[in-house]
Amino acid sequence: YGLASDTPFTYESWLVALHPEDRERCRAYGEAFFASPDSSTWELEYRIVTPHRGIRRHRAIGRLHRNDAGHPVRFLGLTSDVTERYEAEA
Repeated sequence: YGLASDTPFTYESWLVALHPEDRERCRAYGEAFFASPDSSTWELEYRIVTPHRGIRRHRAIGRLHRNDAGHPVRFLGLTSDVTERYEAEA
């Protein structure tokens, strides 16, 4: 994402980093995901715009943990740069 390692990374900073053409789709996915009491596994591919590397394609997977009342309390995930895979497929 082109951020310093000590920069906090939040859902809001993720939205800002998204490619403008992917932002609404990903925002809608995120809202539906966190609002649904049945959501636990996040899987999404999208583009980001970085200051040093330009447009990159990413695949994100994650797991949402909820408390006993069903409220989100923690989200752990991994984002992989899959740009080279897309280029090879093209």
